[in-house]
Amino acid sequence: MSLPLDELFDLLTIESVSSDGAHPAELREAADWVAGLVGNGRVVEGFGNPLVDALIPASAANAPTVVAYGHYDVQAPGDPGLWTSPAFAPEVRDGWLYARGASDDKGNFWALLRAALDLADAGDLRVNVRVIADGEEEIGGHSVLDYLATLDDRLDAAVDAGVQLLGV
Repeated sequence: MSLPLDELFDLLTIESVSSDGAHPAELREAADWVAGLVGNGRVVEGFGNPLVDALIPASAANAPTVVAYGHYDVQAPGDPGLWTSPAFAPEVRDGWLYARGASDDKGNFWALLRAALDLADAGDLRVNVRVIADGEEEIGGHSVLDYLATLDDRLDAAVDAGVQLLGV
């Protein structure tokens, strides 16, 4: 089975840089993209950069709810001359994907969401996946914490899509 890389590439082309304050439209575009991927997501304003809150329902009733946290913002790419290809033009070279955000955190988060969505489509998702995404992780923002503090929902566990395992 081939992965829908075009879907990931769409997200990676969005210049959702949070560190310079010059990309509010792109941050909103990336939030809308994540909300649209999940299908029932909503973009929440008023806590800083836009947040995404969405639910991928479990395949069975009374399942626990796991928060899947990720961020759609990225660091500025810096000097374009240091990139072999443009930072926001995803490219596969020698089996590796190159683009700003490919491994932190757009690529990781997309893979987590894609897996949950595919399991839900197959009727095999055993937990509710509460998708929470923000656009301030790269600047140390706290909007996601402020937002979560307003929720009364029961959340049984959390997964941070940005966690990378680097060997054993």
